[in-house]
Amino acid sequence: MGFARNRAGAVAAGSTYVRQGQRIVDLPVGDRPVALHAIASRAAADAYVAQASAQLAELDGVAARGHGHVTWVVSVLATRLDAYTSQRARVSIWRVGVLSVAGLTSPLAEWTTVAYELVWEQGDWKVWSETQTPGPTPMGHPDARFSNPGQMEAALAGFTRYPGPDPF
Repeated sequence: MGFARNRAGAVAAGSTYVRQGQRIVDLPVGDRPVALHAIASRAAADAYVAQASAQLAELDGVAARGHGHVTWVVSVLATRLDAYTSQRARVSIWRVGVLSVAGLTSPLAEWTTVAYELVWEQGDWKVWSETQTPGPTPMGHPDARFSNPGQMEAALAGFTRYPGPDPF
């Protein structure tokens, strides 16, 4: 929170919100709605929290088929400011998310374009709505071999998420 009330601040807010997945996944299920409410606009909070909670429940279902920690790494690849006024903004973000759970075959990469409708409220950009559209999805390198979760964890030992101090 604490984003500027300008075009760059709206893009920064959307880019930050899309990367919060791991922090929210790591929260106890009962604490997730509080974190989601903190970034949602008052008028749209219930709908946004319900939508995000349903997505998290789906992720929890995938995680339950494995064992151990869920790793959900999201990286912003590109942004576009689709609309802007000092009260509202629409930010589209092309991102890749990598999901890994010990006990499942291979980590999964998800290429998605996420669009946030943001409103200026309480001195910050808040989420009015979020929509996700699959893709665009590039083809993987033809010589690449899939890693299993243990191989991915070992290869990334000592790395931190970018940007920030969070370890893998």
